[in-house]
Amino acid sequence: MKLLLALACMLLTPSTTHALSIDFAASVSQPSLKIKSVSNDTVLAEMVDKASIWPSVSLKTKERYFYDSNFGYSAEAMAWYMKLDRQKVSSKEVNLNTSARGYFAYLTPTLYYRFGDKYSMDSSDWMTTIGVGLGVGYLNVKGTMMTTGTSPNRFGRIDDIGFGLSSGLYVEIMKDRWFLRFTSFGPALNNGTVNLELRDNSIKIGRRFNFNLFSD
Repeated sequence: MKLLLALACMLLTPSTTHALSIDFAASVSQPSLKIKSVSNDTVLAEMVDKASIWPSVSLKTKERYFYDSNFGYSAEAMAWYMKLDRQKVSSKEVNLNTSARGYFAYLTPTLYYRFGDKYSMDSSDWMTTIGVGLGVGYLNVKGTMMTTGTSPNRFGRIDDIGFGLSSGLYVEIMKDRWFLRFTSFGPALNNGTVNLELRDNSIKIGRRFNFNLFSD
């Protein structure tokens, strides 16, 4: 955890112009929260919400590359509210009169490969980026659930808050600063009894803005 924090801070340290960028987008997202047994990793319950459209703002560091290759790295941060009113049972979303509310956030260094122009965000050519990340996440969730992965089913409560690992992947298509982005990121938290794994799956359409806050 300390290593991941140090890496994230290093990536967020402004050392060049255009050190930071902000994405403003319309996002179609569907969060999912899995509650798993610590002992055998069995999914005790999975809470979901229907897909919804929200405005989205995310912060990223300047993209940097390994020498002259198309492999690069950056870090991104995001925080958002979640509302989960359904549960997934046998691949179907059903209403069991359970619900959960809360917040999540993550700071995730990512490694990626870019197809196309790797330097200019104003390029008129199409650019495609595929990336994966591992970082630090925060989860705050309260609510009720029904354990559907065990027999007999049991009603239970969720009341957890804390820091854990954050992981995810994304695919992005960009041209003239406009982008279409598919993401699946989220934090995971171990409270000693169960593992809580949040996954925020989203499709974003928006525009990226760079900021000359710092210079060499």
